[in-house]
Amino acid sequence: MSIWGKKKTEKPGESARDAERIIWLVYWDHYAQNCWLYGSTVSFLPGGEVLFENTGMPPGFPIREWFSVTDYSWQRMEPQLPLLEENLSYHVRAFKEDEPEKGSFLRLNFYDRQGELLGFQMIQENEGSFVCPKGTFRYTLQLVQGGARKVRFRYLLLMEEETWQEWEENPEFGAYAEEKVRKAVKAGKRTVRV
Repeated sequence: MSIWGKKKTEKPGESARDAERIIWLVYWDHYAQNCWLYGSTVSFLPGGEVLFENTGMPPGFPIREWFSVTDYSWQRMEPQLPLLEENLSYHVRAFKEDEPEKGSFLRLNFYDRQGELLGFQMIQENEGSFVCPKGTFRYTLQLVQGGARKVRFRYLLLMEEETWQEWEENPEFGAYAEEKVRKAVKAGKRTVRV
């Protein structure tokens, strides 16, 4: 198996579609770290949902942020995001509900080895695709305030675009992947192999 989670093809002529794929699950854990707390109420609900409430938070600021690289001695937590491969397309999907609707969005920030911002990608809907830019050493994923009074957050899915396309185009694979994700979320797992 490669470091990216795909099973290396063993037979000549085996296509990439036959390779094992990984779907990463990202949760809202670490209550007070990397979360906008000023005037906020953050409630951890049964079943793993998090309810964020703040009627006075200005738009454009991150509600919550996740990292692909962390400094444990400073942050006291491990990375919550997987490493990404440069120039590869990925798909992210947020399982959340906003009040009012479309009151938050996702932002990905890509940094080089020196910590300089290489670029960013905004995802206005609950899901979207992006390409990891060349030279990316680390990245962050932010849930950004866009006017929501409440955000009920469950989890994020992150996968290669190829896996998402297979999920959408092949109903049998989609049903199989959805069931595997459902079981993984229930068990609190961070990866699903499909």
